[in-house]
Amino acid sequence: MMPLEPQTNRRASRWRPILLATLSLLLVATLGTLILRNQPQRLNAWAGPTSPIIACREAAPDKWSAHPSEPEGYIEHGPLDFAPHRSGAWGAAKRTVDLQITSLLEVLWNPATIKNPKNTTFSVRSETPPLGTSITRAATVFVKLKPVFFITLEWQESWQLKELAAGQEYRISYQKTAGDDRLSHFCGWMHLKKISDRKTLVSMYEEVVSSHRTPEEVSRGRMGTIITAQKILQQQTPSTTGN
Repeated sequence: MMPLEPQTNRRASRWRPILLATLSLLLVATLGTLILRNQPQRLNAWAGPTSPIIACREAAPDKWSAHPSEPEGYIEHGPLDFAPHRSGAWGAAKRTVDLQITSLLEVLWNPATIKNPKNTTFSVRSETPPLGTSITRAATVFVKLKPVFFITLEWQESWQLKELAAGQEYRISYQKTAGDDRLSHFCGWMHLKKISDRKTLVSMYEEVVSSHRTPEEVSRGRMGTIITAQKILQQQTPSTTGN
């Protein structure tokens, strides 16, 4: 006679398929929730922002006048006053670099200089600058950010280049104009002022309303952009870098 199977083993065998099915349903539900959270923003990415566009602060931070151009540069940051209900931050950086202003201008006009290539892709559409203004270039930049594999943020930015003084002073401005509401506010500018034929003062400012960016990160990112531009030009010919 065959020995009887213990009662506990029979119960375990009976409940095992039910347990596996329950775990599978929970996994599917979790993945579905993540996809649904992300999908509406992507579908509505080009419908325009749900809140009015807030212009970037044009003036440099107040404390900058007390910090002349140190060789290593200077950074400053703080919270955004108009975004108390969300994580709003601004960051600024300035540095004098041994580079020609025209060469530096071309590098900074390229959005790749300020975007993270590891998780960001973009395309650029040239626009016609408005007549009767100091704007000499204009473009629309379409950005896709993938911070993790199941989340994608898409938005578009308006870029403009202003010539404030011919051959002496320029400002590149950028502003989010439509796209994912999880990045409700994003803008900034890059100001170039010629010190000499081979020296330029670079000032940068950026504002962002996002739960993933702290003021310190924003200011360090601005200084990082200046350093990235320097490295790009230093890899080119000495006549271009002015070294």
